[in-house]
Amino acid sequence: MLLIAKDLVQDDILAKDNGISWREALAYLEPVTKPSSLPSTTKVGPHRFDESELASAMEQGFRAAGWKGALTKGIETRQAQRKTGYSSACRIAELDADMGDKDQAFRWLNTAYQERDLLLEGLKTDFLLDPIRSDPRFAELVGKVGLPQ
Repeated sequence: MLLIAKDLVQDDILAKDNGISWREALAYLEPVTKPSSLPSTTKVGPHRFDESELASAMEQGFRAAGWKGALTKGIETRQAQRKTGYSSACRIAELDADMGDKDQAFRWLNTAYQERDLLLEGLKTDFLLDPIRSDPRFAELVGKVGLPQ
């Protein structure tokens, strides 16, 4: 979802003030990311489907400082959510990877490993982690998780 939003920004669809907000863009993508039979605030296991807080924060960050600002606000929001409920460490790692902060991304991936985050099952195919895939720590983590090399 974040990669699609980033592509929309890079393609100047959201960059120009043409009436499309981050919230609207993410709401447009929402049917892809959650079952339509669940209300947006329904909790299923440890996950929450309501991403409006994240979308608002990233929109503010983008308007203030571009894509890096959006990522910074996204990271701050995810970290704050961890203090009051559940937010996947993998999701924070994806944001850090996109930001170019490899050390932080691996710190969060290792936290995800410690927490036995189910999102690690997709470690090898998560394209949001492409910026850190060539780092030797990535192959080490793949092995530690138990995924085939």
